[in-house]
This record gives sequence, structure tokens and C-alpha cells, in this order.
Amino acid sequence: MPAMHRRLLAAGLATVAVALTIPPLGAQSRRGTPPVPSAAAAPDTAAFRALQWRNVGPFRGGRANTAAGIPSQPLTYFAGYTGGGLWRTDDAGLNWRNISDGFFRTG
Repeated sequence: MPAMHRRLLAAGLATVAVALTIPPLGAQSRRGTPPVPSAAAAPDTAAFRALQWRNVGPFRGGRANTAAGIPSQPLTYFAGYTGGGLWRTDDAGLNWRNISDGFFRTG
């Protein structure tokens, strides 16, 4: 066996030996009493009470193929729909306008 292969094999075996001697993270918490869920895991429902459902459009049905925004313009988004064209909003979804009618040719 070439010297290079012997060194790689020795390094690999040493790594496995060290890995087997280190206890897994959190192993101490598994002994004794079960861990108590942290308060951070519970959602704050009071923050959601003021929210109300709204359709951010476009107000036509259909399957959205894609949605994208412009990072430098945080209120501008585009949505592409199957058979419905490309839509744009400049006010975070309050109003949408079709920007593809008559632009794409099919068939």
C-alpha cells in the first residue's frame, strides 16, 4: 500500500476514534428528567389578533407560476399566472395591473 494511502487511512481511523469518544450534543439533557420546552418555542398569539385576512391579488383566480420582487423597491412585486399573464404591483399588493396583455403571442 502506498505511503499516501496509509496516511489517509490512519487519519480516517483517528477521526472515527475521536468522534466515537465525544458524546453527542445535548446528551446530558437526555439523562434524568426530560427537557422543558423553552418559552421561545411558544408563539405569541397576541401579536396575531390584530391581523385581518385580505387578498393581496391579483383578484383573478388561477395558479401562480412565480412571484418576484425588486430588492431596491420593497413595494414592487410581479406575479406570473398560468393563462393569466404577468401582473405588477407598486404598492405591496393593494393594486395590481396586467403588464402582459397583448405582449405574448401563443399558438
